[in-house]
Amino acid sequence: MQLDISKCIANFLFKNEAVSIGDIGSFYLTLDNDVFIHNDHGIHPPSKSIKFTQEASDDTQFVVFLANQLKVSIERADALLQVYVKNLKQKLQQNGQVQIFGIGKLLKNNDSELEFSGLGQNFHKDYAFLPSLNFSPLPTPTVLKSEEKTPIEKIGRVSALDTVSAPEAVNSASAEPIKSTSMENKPYQSSSYQYDEPEKGLVATLGFPFWILIALFLLMAFLLYKGCGSMTKSPIQTAQDAVEETAADVASAVDGLTGNETKDFGKYSDVLTQEIVDQGCVIIVGSFKRQRNALRMREKIMNKGYQPYSEFHNGLNRIGIQFECLDHDLVDFIQKIRSDIEPKAWYRIPGYKVAYE
Repeated sequence: MQLDISKCIANFLFKNEAVSIGDIGSFYLTLDNDVFIHNDHGIHPPSKSIKFTQEASDDTQFVVFLANQLKVSIERADALLQVYVKNLKQKLQQNGQVQIFGIGKLLKNNDSELEFSGLGQNFHKDYAFLPSLNFSPLPTPTVLKSEEKTPIEKIGRVSALDTVSAPEAVNSASAEPIKSTSMENKPYQSSSYQYDEPEKGLVATLGFPFWILIALFLLMAFLLYKGCGSMTKSPIQTAQDAVEETAADVASAVDGLTGNETKDFGKYSDVLTQEIVDQGCVIIVGSFKRQRNALRMREKIMNKGYQPYSEFHNGLNRIGIQFECLDHDLVDFIQKIRSDIEPKAWYRIPGYKVAYE
């Protein structure tokens, strides 16, 4: 019955854009933008999102809607709504948060005030599954600059490259290095050279073995100090210190074993991680090209009492079910979804393959 009322809340909100559930508060749809927005990042369709306020309003229309959906009297529907609100308050008091399928999550902060975390989907009736078209601006073209050529140096009236017109200048210029080279390579001159070796510092002079001896000396002094210190204590005090040190080591080891890195998720520890558990598991029940078919499947999921999930992938609207991973057995739950909604349902999160029956 709780899921049926959650389903009715989501349907009433989607159709009437506002719903009040007792003294918990009210949910309503706000128009984020009413036209297609074109900016540097892409084109975005008109969209609406869910907001929450703790100010309760008249819920008579919703009670009548609830009575028609559940096929009970108005008095009975009002009583069921009060029980539903009471259960929500108990979960908020115990866990600090509660999930309302098809809408989002209510959380209690440190000031005992309620905060709302929506599903992050577009709840506009006409554009609920129309995706944004994202694109990046074209890069600025680079202009290639031509390299500047160095002007040719002139020797008198002729070019420096004109060796035919100036043979004497070239020959005279090349004769000087040859003469100097022959003088430098005389047999009585030594080809070896000398350099000044830099002075070594104290660390380099003493060398590595010296510092090893220093370290061993300090270690022996420390051990001697610890041994003498323990001798000055009474045997009872020494035993107490040893017990405290052992307890501290055991406590740190237990903390390391019970940390988030080694958290056990039962028989699904090999497929579930803390990140997946925090964001929730997702079962895809269909991919649709037509928007009205996606809306129809979404309403079917809500009528079954599940929280819908949607994403745009490869030009198709994926519709699925999002749920708390630890609330269900992953194999049994997907087999139930395949039996109730879609025989070819599969896991999107986590990437867990379950054989078909």
